[in-house]
Amino acid sequence: MNILTLIGAAAVCEQFADLLFNNPAKAAQLLGLVLTQGDLKQLEEVFNGERKSEIFQQLKQLRGLICHHPPCTLTPVIPGLEDFCKQAA
Repeated sequence: MNILTLIGAAAVCEQFADLLFNNPAKAAQLLGLVLTQGDLKQLEEVFNGERKSEIFQQLKQLRGLICHHPPCTLTPVIPGLEDFCKQAA
């Protein structure tokens, strides 16, 4: 379930998607989630260099369908980083 939560947050916040792709453990920590070694390995396999750009673009398209006007009302609230996803569209 943690992975689904992370991907959902990435779908509505471009900055979070970038963080998830580059540092999944930090992204999970910001949302108060704890990843297992299996979770981390799975995320690293899915967001590898070859597929990263393709998945990032798909999330961007999905974001456009979900969030019609920035800031997206589905954007996660990250304590201490309230402005982190303000530019999500």
